[in-house]
Amino acid sequence: MQPARPSRKGARRGAGGPILRHPTPRYLNLTAFRVLRIVTKKRIETKVPYSAAQMFDLVADVDRYPEFLPWCAALRVAERNVDEDGRGVVLADMVVAYKMFRERFRSRVALDRPAGTIDVEYVSGPFRSLHNRWRFIDAPEGGSMIDFEIDFEFRNFLLQATAQAVFDKAFSRMSSAFVARADDIYGRRNMAAKT
Repeated sequence: MQPARPSRKGARRGAGGPILRHPTPRYLNLTAFRVLRIVTKKRIETKVPYSAAQMFDLVADVDRYPEFLPWCAALRVAERNVDEDGRGVVLADMVVAYKMFRERFRSRVALDRPAGTIDVEYVSGPFRSLHNRWRFIDAPEGGSMIDFEIDFEFRNFLLQATAQAVFDKAFSRMSSAFVARADDIYGRRNMAAKT
């Protein structure tokens, strides 16, 4: 009786040697890769000495972002449909530059001045998702509260990991930039009005 010959399925011949066996996967399980997806989220409330309307106007003026917002290398408004009450939509292309990264993305900015809200939705670019929401509420004792929340996820894992590593510092710096801009614009006006 002759010994059974080994099956060739899932086997390969070594360099002139015996047949080597290795498992042949029937499918590739991508579950492990899904774990690598990271959505970055943050929410902050800031009290400022300026009215909700003033802060809304400052944040809604996206054309001016390159003048004061860190890492905003350029911004172009592709479309603007806003009525005299401050309700409408702005479609904007922003270029963000940080160290060796330079990315362009498009956002849809929904403005509602009477409600005191600005909602930003991602349209195209390097993100898998991006959403941020601003709410401006007048405080009874004067000034206002700014409620800002953001969540985003890059398509590229390297960009996401880099953003995740520096996000808290970057978020704080960007928030401070809006307050400093308000000080520059409204603080000077208030000082001029008092003299």
